[in-house]
Amino acid sequence: AYSDDTKTQRADNASDTVKKELSLGDQLEGLAPDAAIAYLRYLLKKSGDDADVYFHLGVAYQEKADYDSALVNYKKALKLDPNMSKAMVNMGVVYDDKRQLANALNMFEQATKLNPTDVLAHSHAAFIWFELKNYKKAWEHLYQSLKLAPSDPQPHYYLAIFFWESGIYRESMREWRKVVELDREGSLAKEAKKNIAMIESVMSGANRAR
Repeated sequence: AYSDDTKTQRADNASDTVKKELSLGDQLEGLAPDAAIAYLRYLLKKSGDDADVYFHLGVAYQEKADYDSALVNYKKALKLDPNMSKAMVNMGVVYDDKRQLANALNMFEQATKLNPTDVLAHSHAAFIWFELKNYKKAWEHLYQSLKLAPSDPQPHYYLAIFFWESGIYRESMREWRKVVELDREGSLAKEAKKNIAMIESVMSGANRAR
């Protein structure tokens, strides 16, 4: 989804009413969730309703795993800006974390229709369809992700999972290594390294059994 880690990402710019405050040293990037929430509430009190501020509040609450509060703020952001596809993507991630797959899929599909070039929306939609065993839909979205952003680690991360779940371990290994190459020391790369070690162990055991 959109965030500092694999889950969520703060917007690049705030609206005109709060741009000055939010651009001061890109302060939100270094703030803990509670500090970000306090700061963003101050901005709302100072400048009034703003879609980007509500979006950032959603991100902060999502980082605290306060999913209900995150959803409330993402919905407020969408009410003010119905075209904010990143809020839809993050809502989808929240619903996925709550295991409300139908709601998650609905948000990801809405985001891809609103913004057909949203790689994260396609990637997450692919994963939900895969979980629902609709492999045709899953591959359609994953293909779009890889086509739009071949250097984005997220689609490769999900592709590796697809291969792993299908028992195609060598292809899975290739995709995990691609994630490490693309994400460097990011959170996806760290998870990929763990999975590479696991696959190597599985393959080593299979070779010894022969």
